[in-house]
Amino acid sequence: MKVRYFNYFVIILIFISTCIGKREKVYVSEFQGLYVYEEPELSSRILYRVPYKEPVEILEEREDRWKKIGYSGVEGFSYSPVLSQIRPDQYLFVDSLDGLGVYDKPSSSSNLLALIVHKTRLKVLFIDQGNNMLKKLYWAYVEGENLKGYVKIDFLSKEPRTYYYSIVSSAGVNLRSKPGLDSPVITVLPINLIGEILEKSSEKENIKGTNGYWFRTEYRGKVGWIFSGFTVTSRDKKYLEDRDYIRNEEWFMRYMDSALPVEAYSFDEKDLKDFTVDTYERGNFEIFYINYGNPREDCTVSYNSRIVFKNKLTGIAYSIQGLYAETLIHLDQPFPNTVYSSYEACNCCCPDNGNLLYFIMEDKVMFIHYKEKDSVAMCLYGSVEGIELQRENRYDFTTKTIYMNLKLPLCEVPKDPNLERVPPSGIVHNLFAIVHWDNETITIEKFYDKGIPESYYDLWDRATKNPFGTPQK
Repeated sequence: MKVRYFNYFVIILIFISTCIGKREKVYVSEFQGLYVYEEPELSSRILYRVPYKEPVEILEEREDRWKKIGYSGVEGFSYSPVLSQIRPDQYLFVDSLDGLGVYDKPSSSSNLLALIVHKTRLKVLFIDQGNNMLKKLYWAYVEGENLKGYVKIDFLSKEPRTYYYSIVSSAGVNLRSKPGLDSPVITVLPINLIGEILEKSSEKENIKGTNGYWFRTEYRGKVGWIFSGFTVTSRDKKYLEDRDYIRNEEWFMRYMDSALPVEAYSFDEKDLKDFTVDTYERGNFEIFYINYGNPREDCTVSYNSRIVFKNKLTGIAYSIQGLYAETLIHLDQPFPNTVYSSYEACNCCCPDNGNLLYFIMEDKVMFIHYKEKDSVAMCLYGSVEGIELQRENRYDFTTKTIYMNLKLPLCEVPKDPNLERVPPSGIVHNLFAIVHWDNETITIEKFYDKGIPESYYDLWDRATKNPFGTPQK
C-alpha cells in the first residue's frame, strides 16, 4: 500500500521580518548617485551625495519608504530606490530553465536581442530602476560573449543553480531520444527517481490533460527527454529526497493552525496606469485587483495578477508575495468585509494551487486557507498523484463562525494505470475546525481525530449547511 500526496493544498509560509537595526550592505546602482538628507523629508537639508557603485549600510527601513543609511561614518535618510544588493561590475549567472531574454532597452516590449541559456555567466555593468510597481531594482545592463543589453534581475543568481526533478507518476516516465511522443523510448524512469534538469524545451504541450514541457536529463549514462507534467521540480534536492511534497499526515495536522497576517507591500498607485485594475472599498481599506497582462505562456514572468489592500488612514499597503497569480472570486461571502480568492504559486511548473479567505479588520488584513465548496474524498493519479479532502462546511452568519469537517483519504495505487480518479479505500484522519471572527480577532479551535465533539453537536446541527457549493465529485 502506498499513500502519496502532491501539494494541491499548499500552506503558504509568510515570513515577516523587521529590518530595524539590521545593518545590510547595499550598493548605489544609478549613475547620478544617491542623495542623503538630514531628516526623512525631501525639504530637509542634503548632507551629501553617495557616488555610483559605492556601498552603504541600511540602518533602518521605514514604512514610508525612507531608509536610514550610513556612509563613511555619517548617518542620514534616503528616499531613492536606487540601492541594490547586486554590486556593479559583479559577475552573475542566468537562473532560468527557459532562458533569459536580452533587450535593447529596460522593457520587455523593446527589441529582443537574444535568448541566453540557463547558467550563462554575465557581467553586470549597471542597474536600471525601470518602470515597475514593486519599487525594487528590476533591470540590469549586462555584458556577455559578443552581447550587451538589458535583462531582468529576478532571473540572475550569484552562483550557477541546478534544478532537480522527482518522478511522481506511479507508472514511471518514458525517457525518449528527442522531445515528443513520436520519438523512440530509451528506457523508463521509475517513480521517486531524482535527476538533474539539463535543459528545458521552449514549447508547452498537453499530454493526458496535463500541461508541461520536455526536460533533457541523464539516467545511467543515457541522455534523453522526459515530460515535466509527470514530475515535481525543485532547486532543493533534499526537499525531493525527503519527499516533503507527499507528507499527507504532517500537512493535514498543521492545516488550519492559525490565521496569518498579510505582509506589508511597497505600492504606488501611480504605477498602475499600464495595467488593468478593479478597485473596491471595504472598511478602512481600498482593494486593488491588478492584472499585469503578462502572457501566461511566458515562463520568464514572475507574476501575472495580484490583490493589494491599502489602508486609507495610514497609506500602508498589504499583499501576499511569492504568488504567480491570484484571482479575486468575490467579496462579502461568507461574511461582510471578506474577500475570497484562488491562487497559483508558480507558472510553467507542477500545480501549486489553492484558495484563500481574507478578513478585513480595522487596521490589518488576515487570511486562512479555505475552500468554499464542499467536496468528496478522492485519490488522484495519472500525470501527478494527489488527494482531494472530503470537506463539509457549515456557517453561523450571526456569530460569523465557520465550521469545517475535514477528512483525509487513504489512497492505494490502482492496479489499472489508466485510472486517474479513484475513490479512497478509507479515511485516515479527521479534523474538525471552528473559525470565529469578531471583526477584530480570528480564533481557531481544532479537534484532530475526535470527530465532531459532543459540545458542538447542537451548534453543528443548527448551523447553515453550505449554501455556496454542492459536493464536487
